[in-house]
Amino acid sequence: MKQLTFVSLFAGVGGFDLGFEQAGMKCVGQVEIDKHCQKVLQKHWPDVPLHDDVTTAIGWANEKGLVGNVDIVCGGFPCQDVSVAGRRAGIAGARSGLFWDAIRFAREVEAHTLILENVPGLLSSNQAAISESLSLKWPAQGIATSSGEFWIRSSSEFPNAAVESSLLEVLEKTSNPRYFLSSKACEGILRRANRRGKVLPKALHDALVYQSQQSQE
Repeated sequence: MKQLTFVSLFAGVGGFDLGFEQAGMKCVGQVEIDKHCQKVLQKHWPDVPLHDDVTTAIGWANEKGLVGNVDIVCGGFPCQDVSVAGRRAGIAGARSGLFWDAIRFAREVEAHTLILENVPGLLSSNQAAISESLSLKWPAQGIATSSGEFWIRSSSEFPNAAVESSLLEVLEKTSNPRYFLSSKACEGILRRANRRGKVLPKALHDALVYQSQQSQE
């Protein structure tokens, strides 16, 4: 059986990389701009090509002979512009807009699978543009339901083998409270939206109210 290869964008200290390698895949490239993170990557993956800028990564991929030799592109692009805790410039923002560079890179290297990670706020920010962009190359894409649940259709290399699965099947049942917005932050978002006369998506509003109440317990 062929060993799957992947390139890790926004690699950080190698979270995706370690998990994918433990699943039997091979890392053939990493892209990370932070100098401190680069040192960690170079220590643990000394033989893997490392680049420092996702916006110029296509040229680097061509130089390294990665085009046509990458099965999966993965990464967690910046969340600041899509997070419900920010100003919500969306994927048109300077930071979360690096989403488009990840899309271009995956297309250029001819990867058949693209795995991107981000905060739940992504689902209520520019979702139509994201879905349209992904469908141009990857017709099997993630879909957000009205309940806020997220599911994935995976087509792999064999379109007839497509399957559907829910993230609820793989997510942890409990999470450390520090990974959630505080009661104060939730209330602040709701208060600012009300003051500006902005109607939040129902799923987002309900999640903020629920999390505010949970934080107070």
